[in-house]
Amino acid sequence: MSTKYLFATIAGLTGGVNGLAFSPLGGALISKELSSYSEGLDSDSQNRESQLNKENERIIEEQKTSESKFKELNDKNEETRGKSRSRRSAGDSLQSENYKLDSERRSQNFKLNAQKTTLENSLKTTLETFKTGIKEKVQTLRTEVKKIVDEETDKLSKALDNLKESNKQLIQRVKECIENMPYEIFKEKEEDRKCKSPVAEGKS
Repeated sequence: MSTKYLFATIAGLTGGVNGLAFSPLGGALISKELSSYSEGLDSDSQNRESQLNKENERIIEEQKTSESKFKELNDKNEETRGKSRSRRSAGDSLQSENYKLDSERRSQNFKLNAQKTTLENSLKTTLETFKTGIKEKVQTLRTEVKKIVDEETDKLSKALDNLKESNKQLIQRVKECIENMPYEIFKEKEEDRKCKSPVAEGKS
């Protein structure tokens, strides 16, 4: 998983408390970012596994080539031995050649076995290192993402609490205004009566 993708994930998660606080889809957005992050990890793991499989195939191919050469050398050695048995009269020269081929066969066989062991150990070490690195990296990234999600969730909760408190105060003020409305109306009528002059009252 690249650092660039981690930063993109963090940026997505920290896109703003206000947007998450006033959107019913805030939780779905966080889940989507976490899902994308998980898919990125899976893709990276598959790419590494594909590279290791290709390397393993190359090693197997080299082993087949080496075994083919060994077989060819062994066949040649057996052929030489056959000729040696049928031409014992050739004497020391043929025996020396047979000894030389046998020594070459043993040396080649030793080299092939050593190369095979080295390649197998190298592949095993590479796989173990890869698995350990991925496991540690995933754990670190999960910890970082969880920390960010917890922080954003806390901010969202506080924003929602503030919004609820603000709405509660507004509703209380409206309630008080409605309750006081009749008193305010009668109060205004009473003040209107007090403002009328005695002359006006006599004419009425």
